[in-house]
Amino acid sequence: MVAVQSNLAVLPVLFSPLEQFEMIAVGSISNVVLFWIISVLIWAWAAPYRTVSQPIYFIPNLLLHLVFALTEQLVILIKRNLGGLIGQSYVMWLLFSFFVVCVNNLVGMIPYSFTTTSHIVMTFTIAWIFFAAINLRAVATNPRTFFKLFVPGRAPLMIMPFLVIIEIVSYLARTFSLSIRLFANMTAGHTLLKILIGFVFLLLSESFLTSWVFVFTAAVAFALVVLITLLEVCIAGLQAYVFMVLSCLYVKDLYVAH
Repeated sequence: MVAVQSNLAVLPVLFSPLEQFEMIAVGSISNVVLFWIISVLIWAWAAPYRTVSQPIYFIPNLLLHLVFALTEQLVILIKRNLGGLIGQSYVMWLLFSFFVVCVNNLVGMIPYSFTTTSHIVMTFTIAWIFFAAINLRAVATNPRTFFKLFVPGRAPLMIMPFLVIIEIVSYLARTFSLSIRLFANMTAGHTLLKILIGFVFLLLSESFLTSWVFVFTAAVAFALVVLITLLEVCIAGLQAYVFMVLSCLYVKDLYVAH
């Protein structure tokens, strides 16, 4: 029993799965700011260089070829949902939101790194900045359609003020929907991974190696960790895609009256 307790003492990962989300100081900045800067630098390096006459003129390796192919598909998706003219004016905003969220999610999958999108303050900041920007632009360029968002068509005049309030509240809730969805998925996935990895280390500790049952269980658990890690990588990209698609739909609402 003493041996078991000593082994458990060196496995804080099993008892503190949320420790990986702790904000700590790295020099004069926090780990959140540090890995945010790293993610933006990675995005800046991997972003395809484009001009009007020449779609791409510098792709040094296969990774950038894949990034460019993905970018082309996302541009097609954006223009299909928003139309050519509107989509052209918002395409860089939406692509930037996708790649920034995706890179931050994927950087968090690297061992000993930090997932900035696991903090609600970061996801809310991203969502709020984007949401505020598209709304300010819509008010400046198309105010009539913008204010029609909050006036339900063919509604009785007596209940119109209440419906307008409800529409405004539900519209502002979109920011929370974007940020909470991203934050919750990244936090839940990383927490599950750390719990399973701690479970594998516990089963492979010296006090349990005498039983082949525990060794077999640990092997199964390790295989499960690998599969969930691959699933988390897919979710990291999928959550960035969902973030961009929902943002695209919100932009569309600003220019299409109900």
